[in-house]
Amino acid sequence: MVIDIKLRELRSDDFELLSQRYGFFDVPKTLEIVGKEMGITRERVRQKQARAIRRLREILKDDCDLELSLNKMVEAAKNNIPLYKMKGFSRSFRDDSIIMILIDVFFQDNIKIFKSQKLKNPILICRTEEEKIKDNIANIKDILEIQKEYVFIDEIANFLNCSENLVREYRMLIFKGEKVAIFNNKNIFLDRLSIFENIFKENPYKIFNKEEILEIMGIREGQLRGLIDRAESVVCLEKSKYAYNKNYRGGSSIKLVYDFLCEAEKPMTFKSIMSLVRKERPFIKEGSVRAAIKLSDKIDEIDNNLFALKKWGYESRKKEFRISKYKYNLEDSLEEIFKEYIDDFFSVRDLKKCLFEKYENNVSSDDSSVYVALNKLIDRGFIFKTKKGRSVYYKKK
Repeated sequence: MVIDIKLRELRSDDFELLSQRYGFFDVPKTLEIVGKEMGITRERVRQKQARAIRRLREILKDDCDLELSLNKMVEAAKNNIPLYKMKGFSRSFRDDSIIMILIDVFFQDNIKIFKSQKLKNPILICRTEEEKIKDNIANIKDILEIQKEYVFIDEIANFLNCSENLVREYRMLIFKGEKVAIFNNKNIFLDRLSIFENIFKENPYKIFNKEEILEIMGIREGQLRGLIDRAESVVCLEKSKYAYNKNYRGGSSIKLVYDFLCEAEKPMTFKSIMSLVRKERPFIKEGSVRAAIKLSDKIDEIDNNLFALKKWGYESRKKEFRISKYKYNLEDSLEEIFKEYIDDFFSVRDLKKCLFEKYENNVSSDDSSVYVALNKLIDRGFIFKTKKGRSVYYKKK
């Protein structure tokens, strides 16, 4: 193409300087960076660049073959075409670098490349329209924020008397065909199941409570259950806790532990198990995991805080040690405490304190053992569990 040939007619030092400043082959470099590489000041680089531009202007001024490219740039500026869409200006150099140098050679006072944090890409504009374009960018969001439904792109372009390309390049909008809405209103393009799954895709590492989802979507609990059953991208972590299934595993706590042991194919310490479980369930407590392991008929504690699958055949020394360690049965001991304080609510900490005061070290009082015993008492209907704020309490029925 004509520009490729004409650029090669420049002196080698001029060509090299323009290549670095405009990025013929790579990203453009600043005056300061070029100056450091050449061992001169940034002002001297600017002077050399201005001189090279003048020489290029002299080389190109009488070339009729260039007119097609210049007309293409004028039309692009009138329609605010994104810079990345401007193709076919060169076979040897980057198209955007040729556009930038042609602007400085021929259109310095008429056309510019406009950038804004509110636009997805730089666009070509007429310099006389710059203030109007800034106003339109500010108005696009304001107009769409008050819309409860989508708007057709040509409607908002006509209303603002701006190009459709300017609307399409606005960063805070979402598009569906020829329809546009502000990003916060994008759910108008989605059905209820899509909205539900989209909430999790946009927050891939967040764990939602049932109440949060009901509030966000404005639906009933029965409708939420139906959505959970149909949503392939959503997984239930624990009771009433949901997350994006690509980042979290579903199932119970004991299923997680069982899966991790299967994957490891060797015994694991409790600390290692907890580090893996917490990646899937950041909110989970150690006592809950210990209790789940104790209730499992597939996992055995083969040594102090060392766990393996029963099918692997490891001998459980820990279990034998515990049978002979304590004088009193923990479940019976807790039952006596609840009978003695029939009207009181107990936290796990309260119960452990009572166990020590009443039985000292003659009964097991570690968190996991207490949780297991409490669950058994709940299953028997002897006590019930309730929540007050973030704390859990137990009371005799």
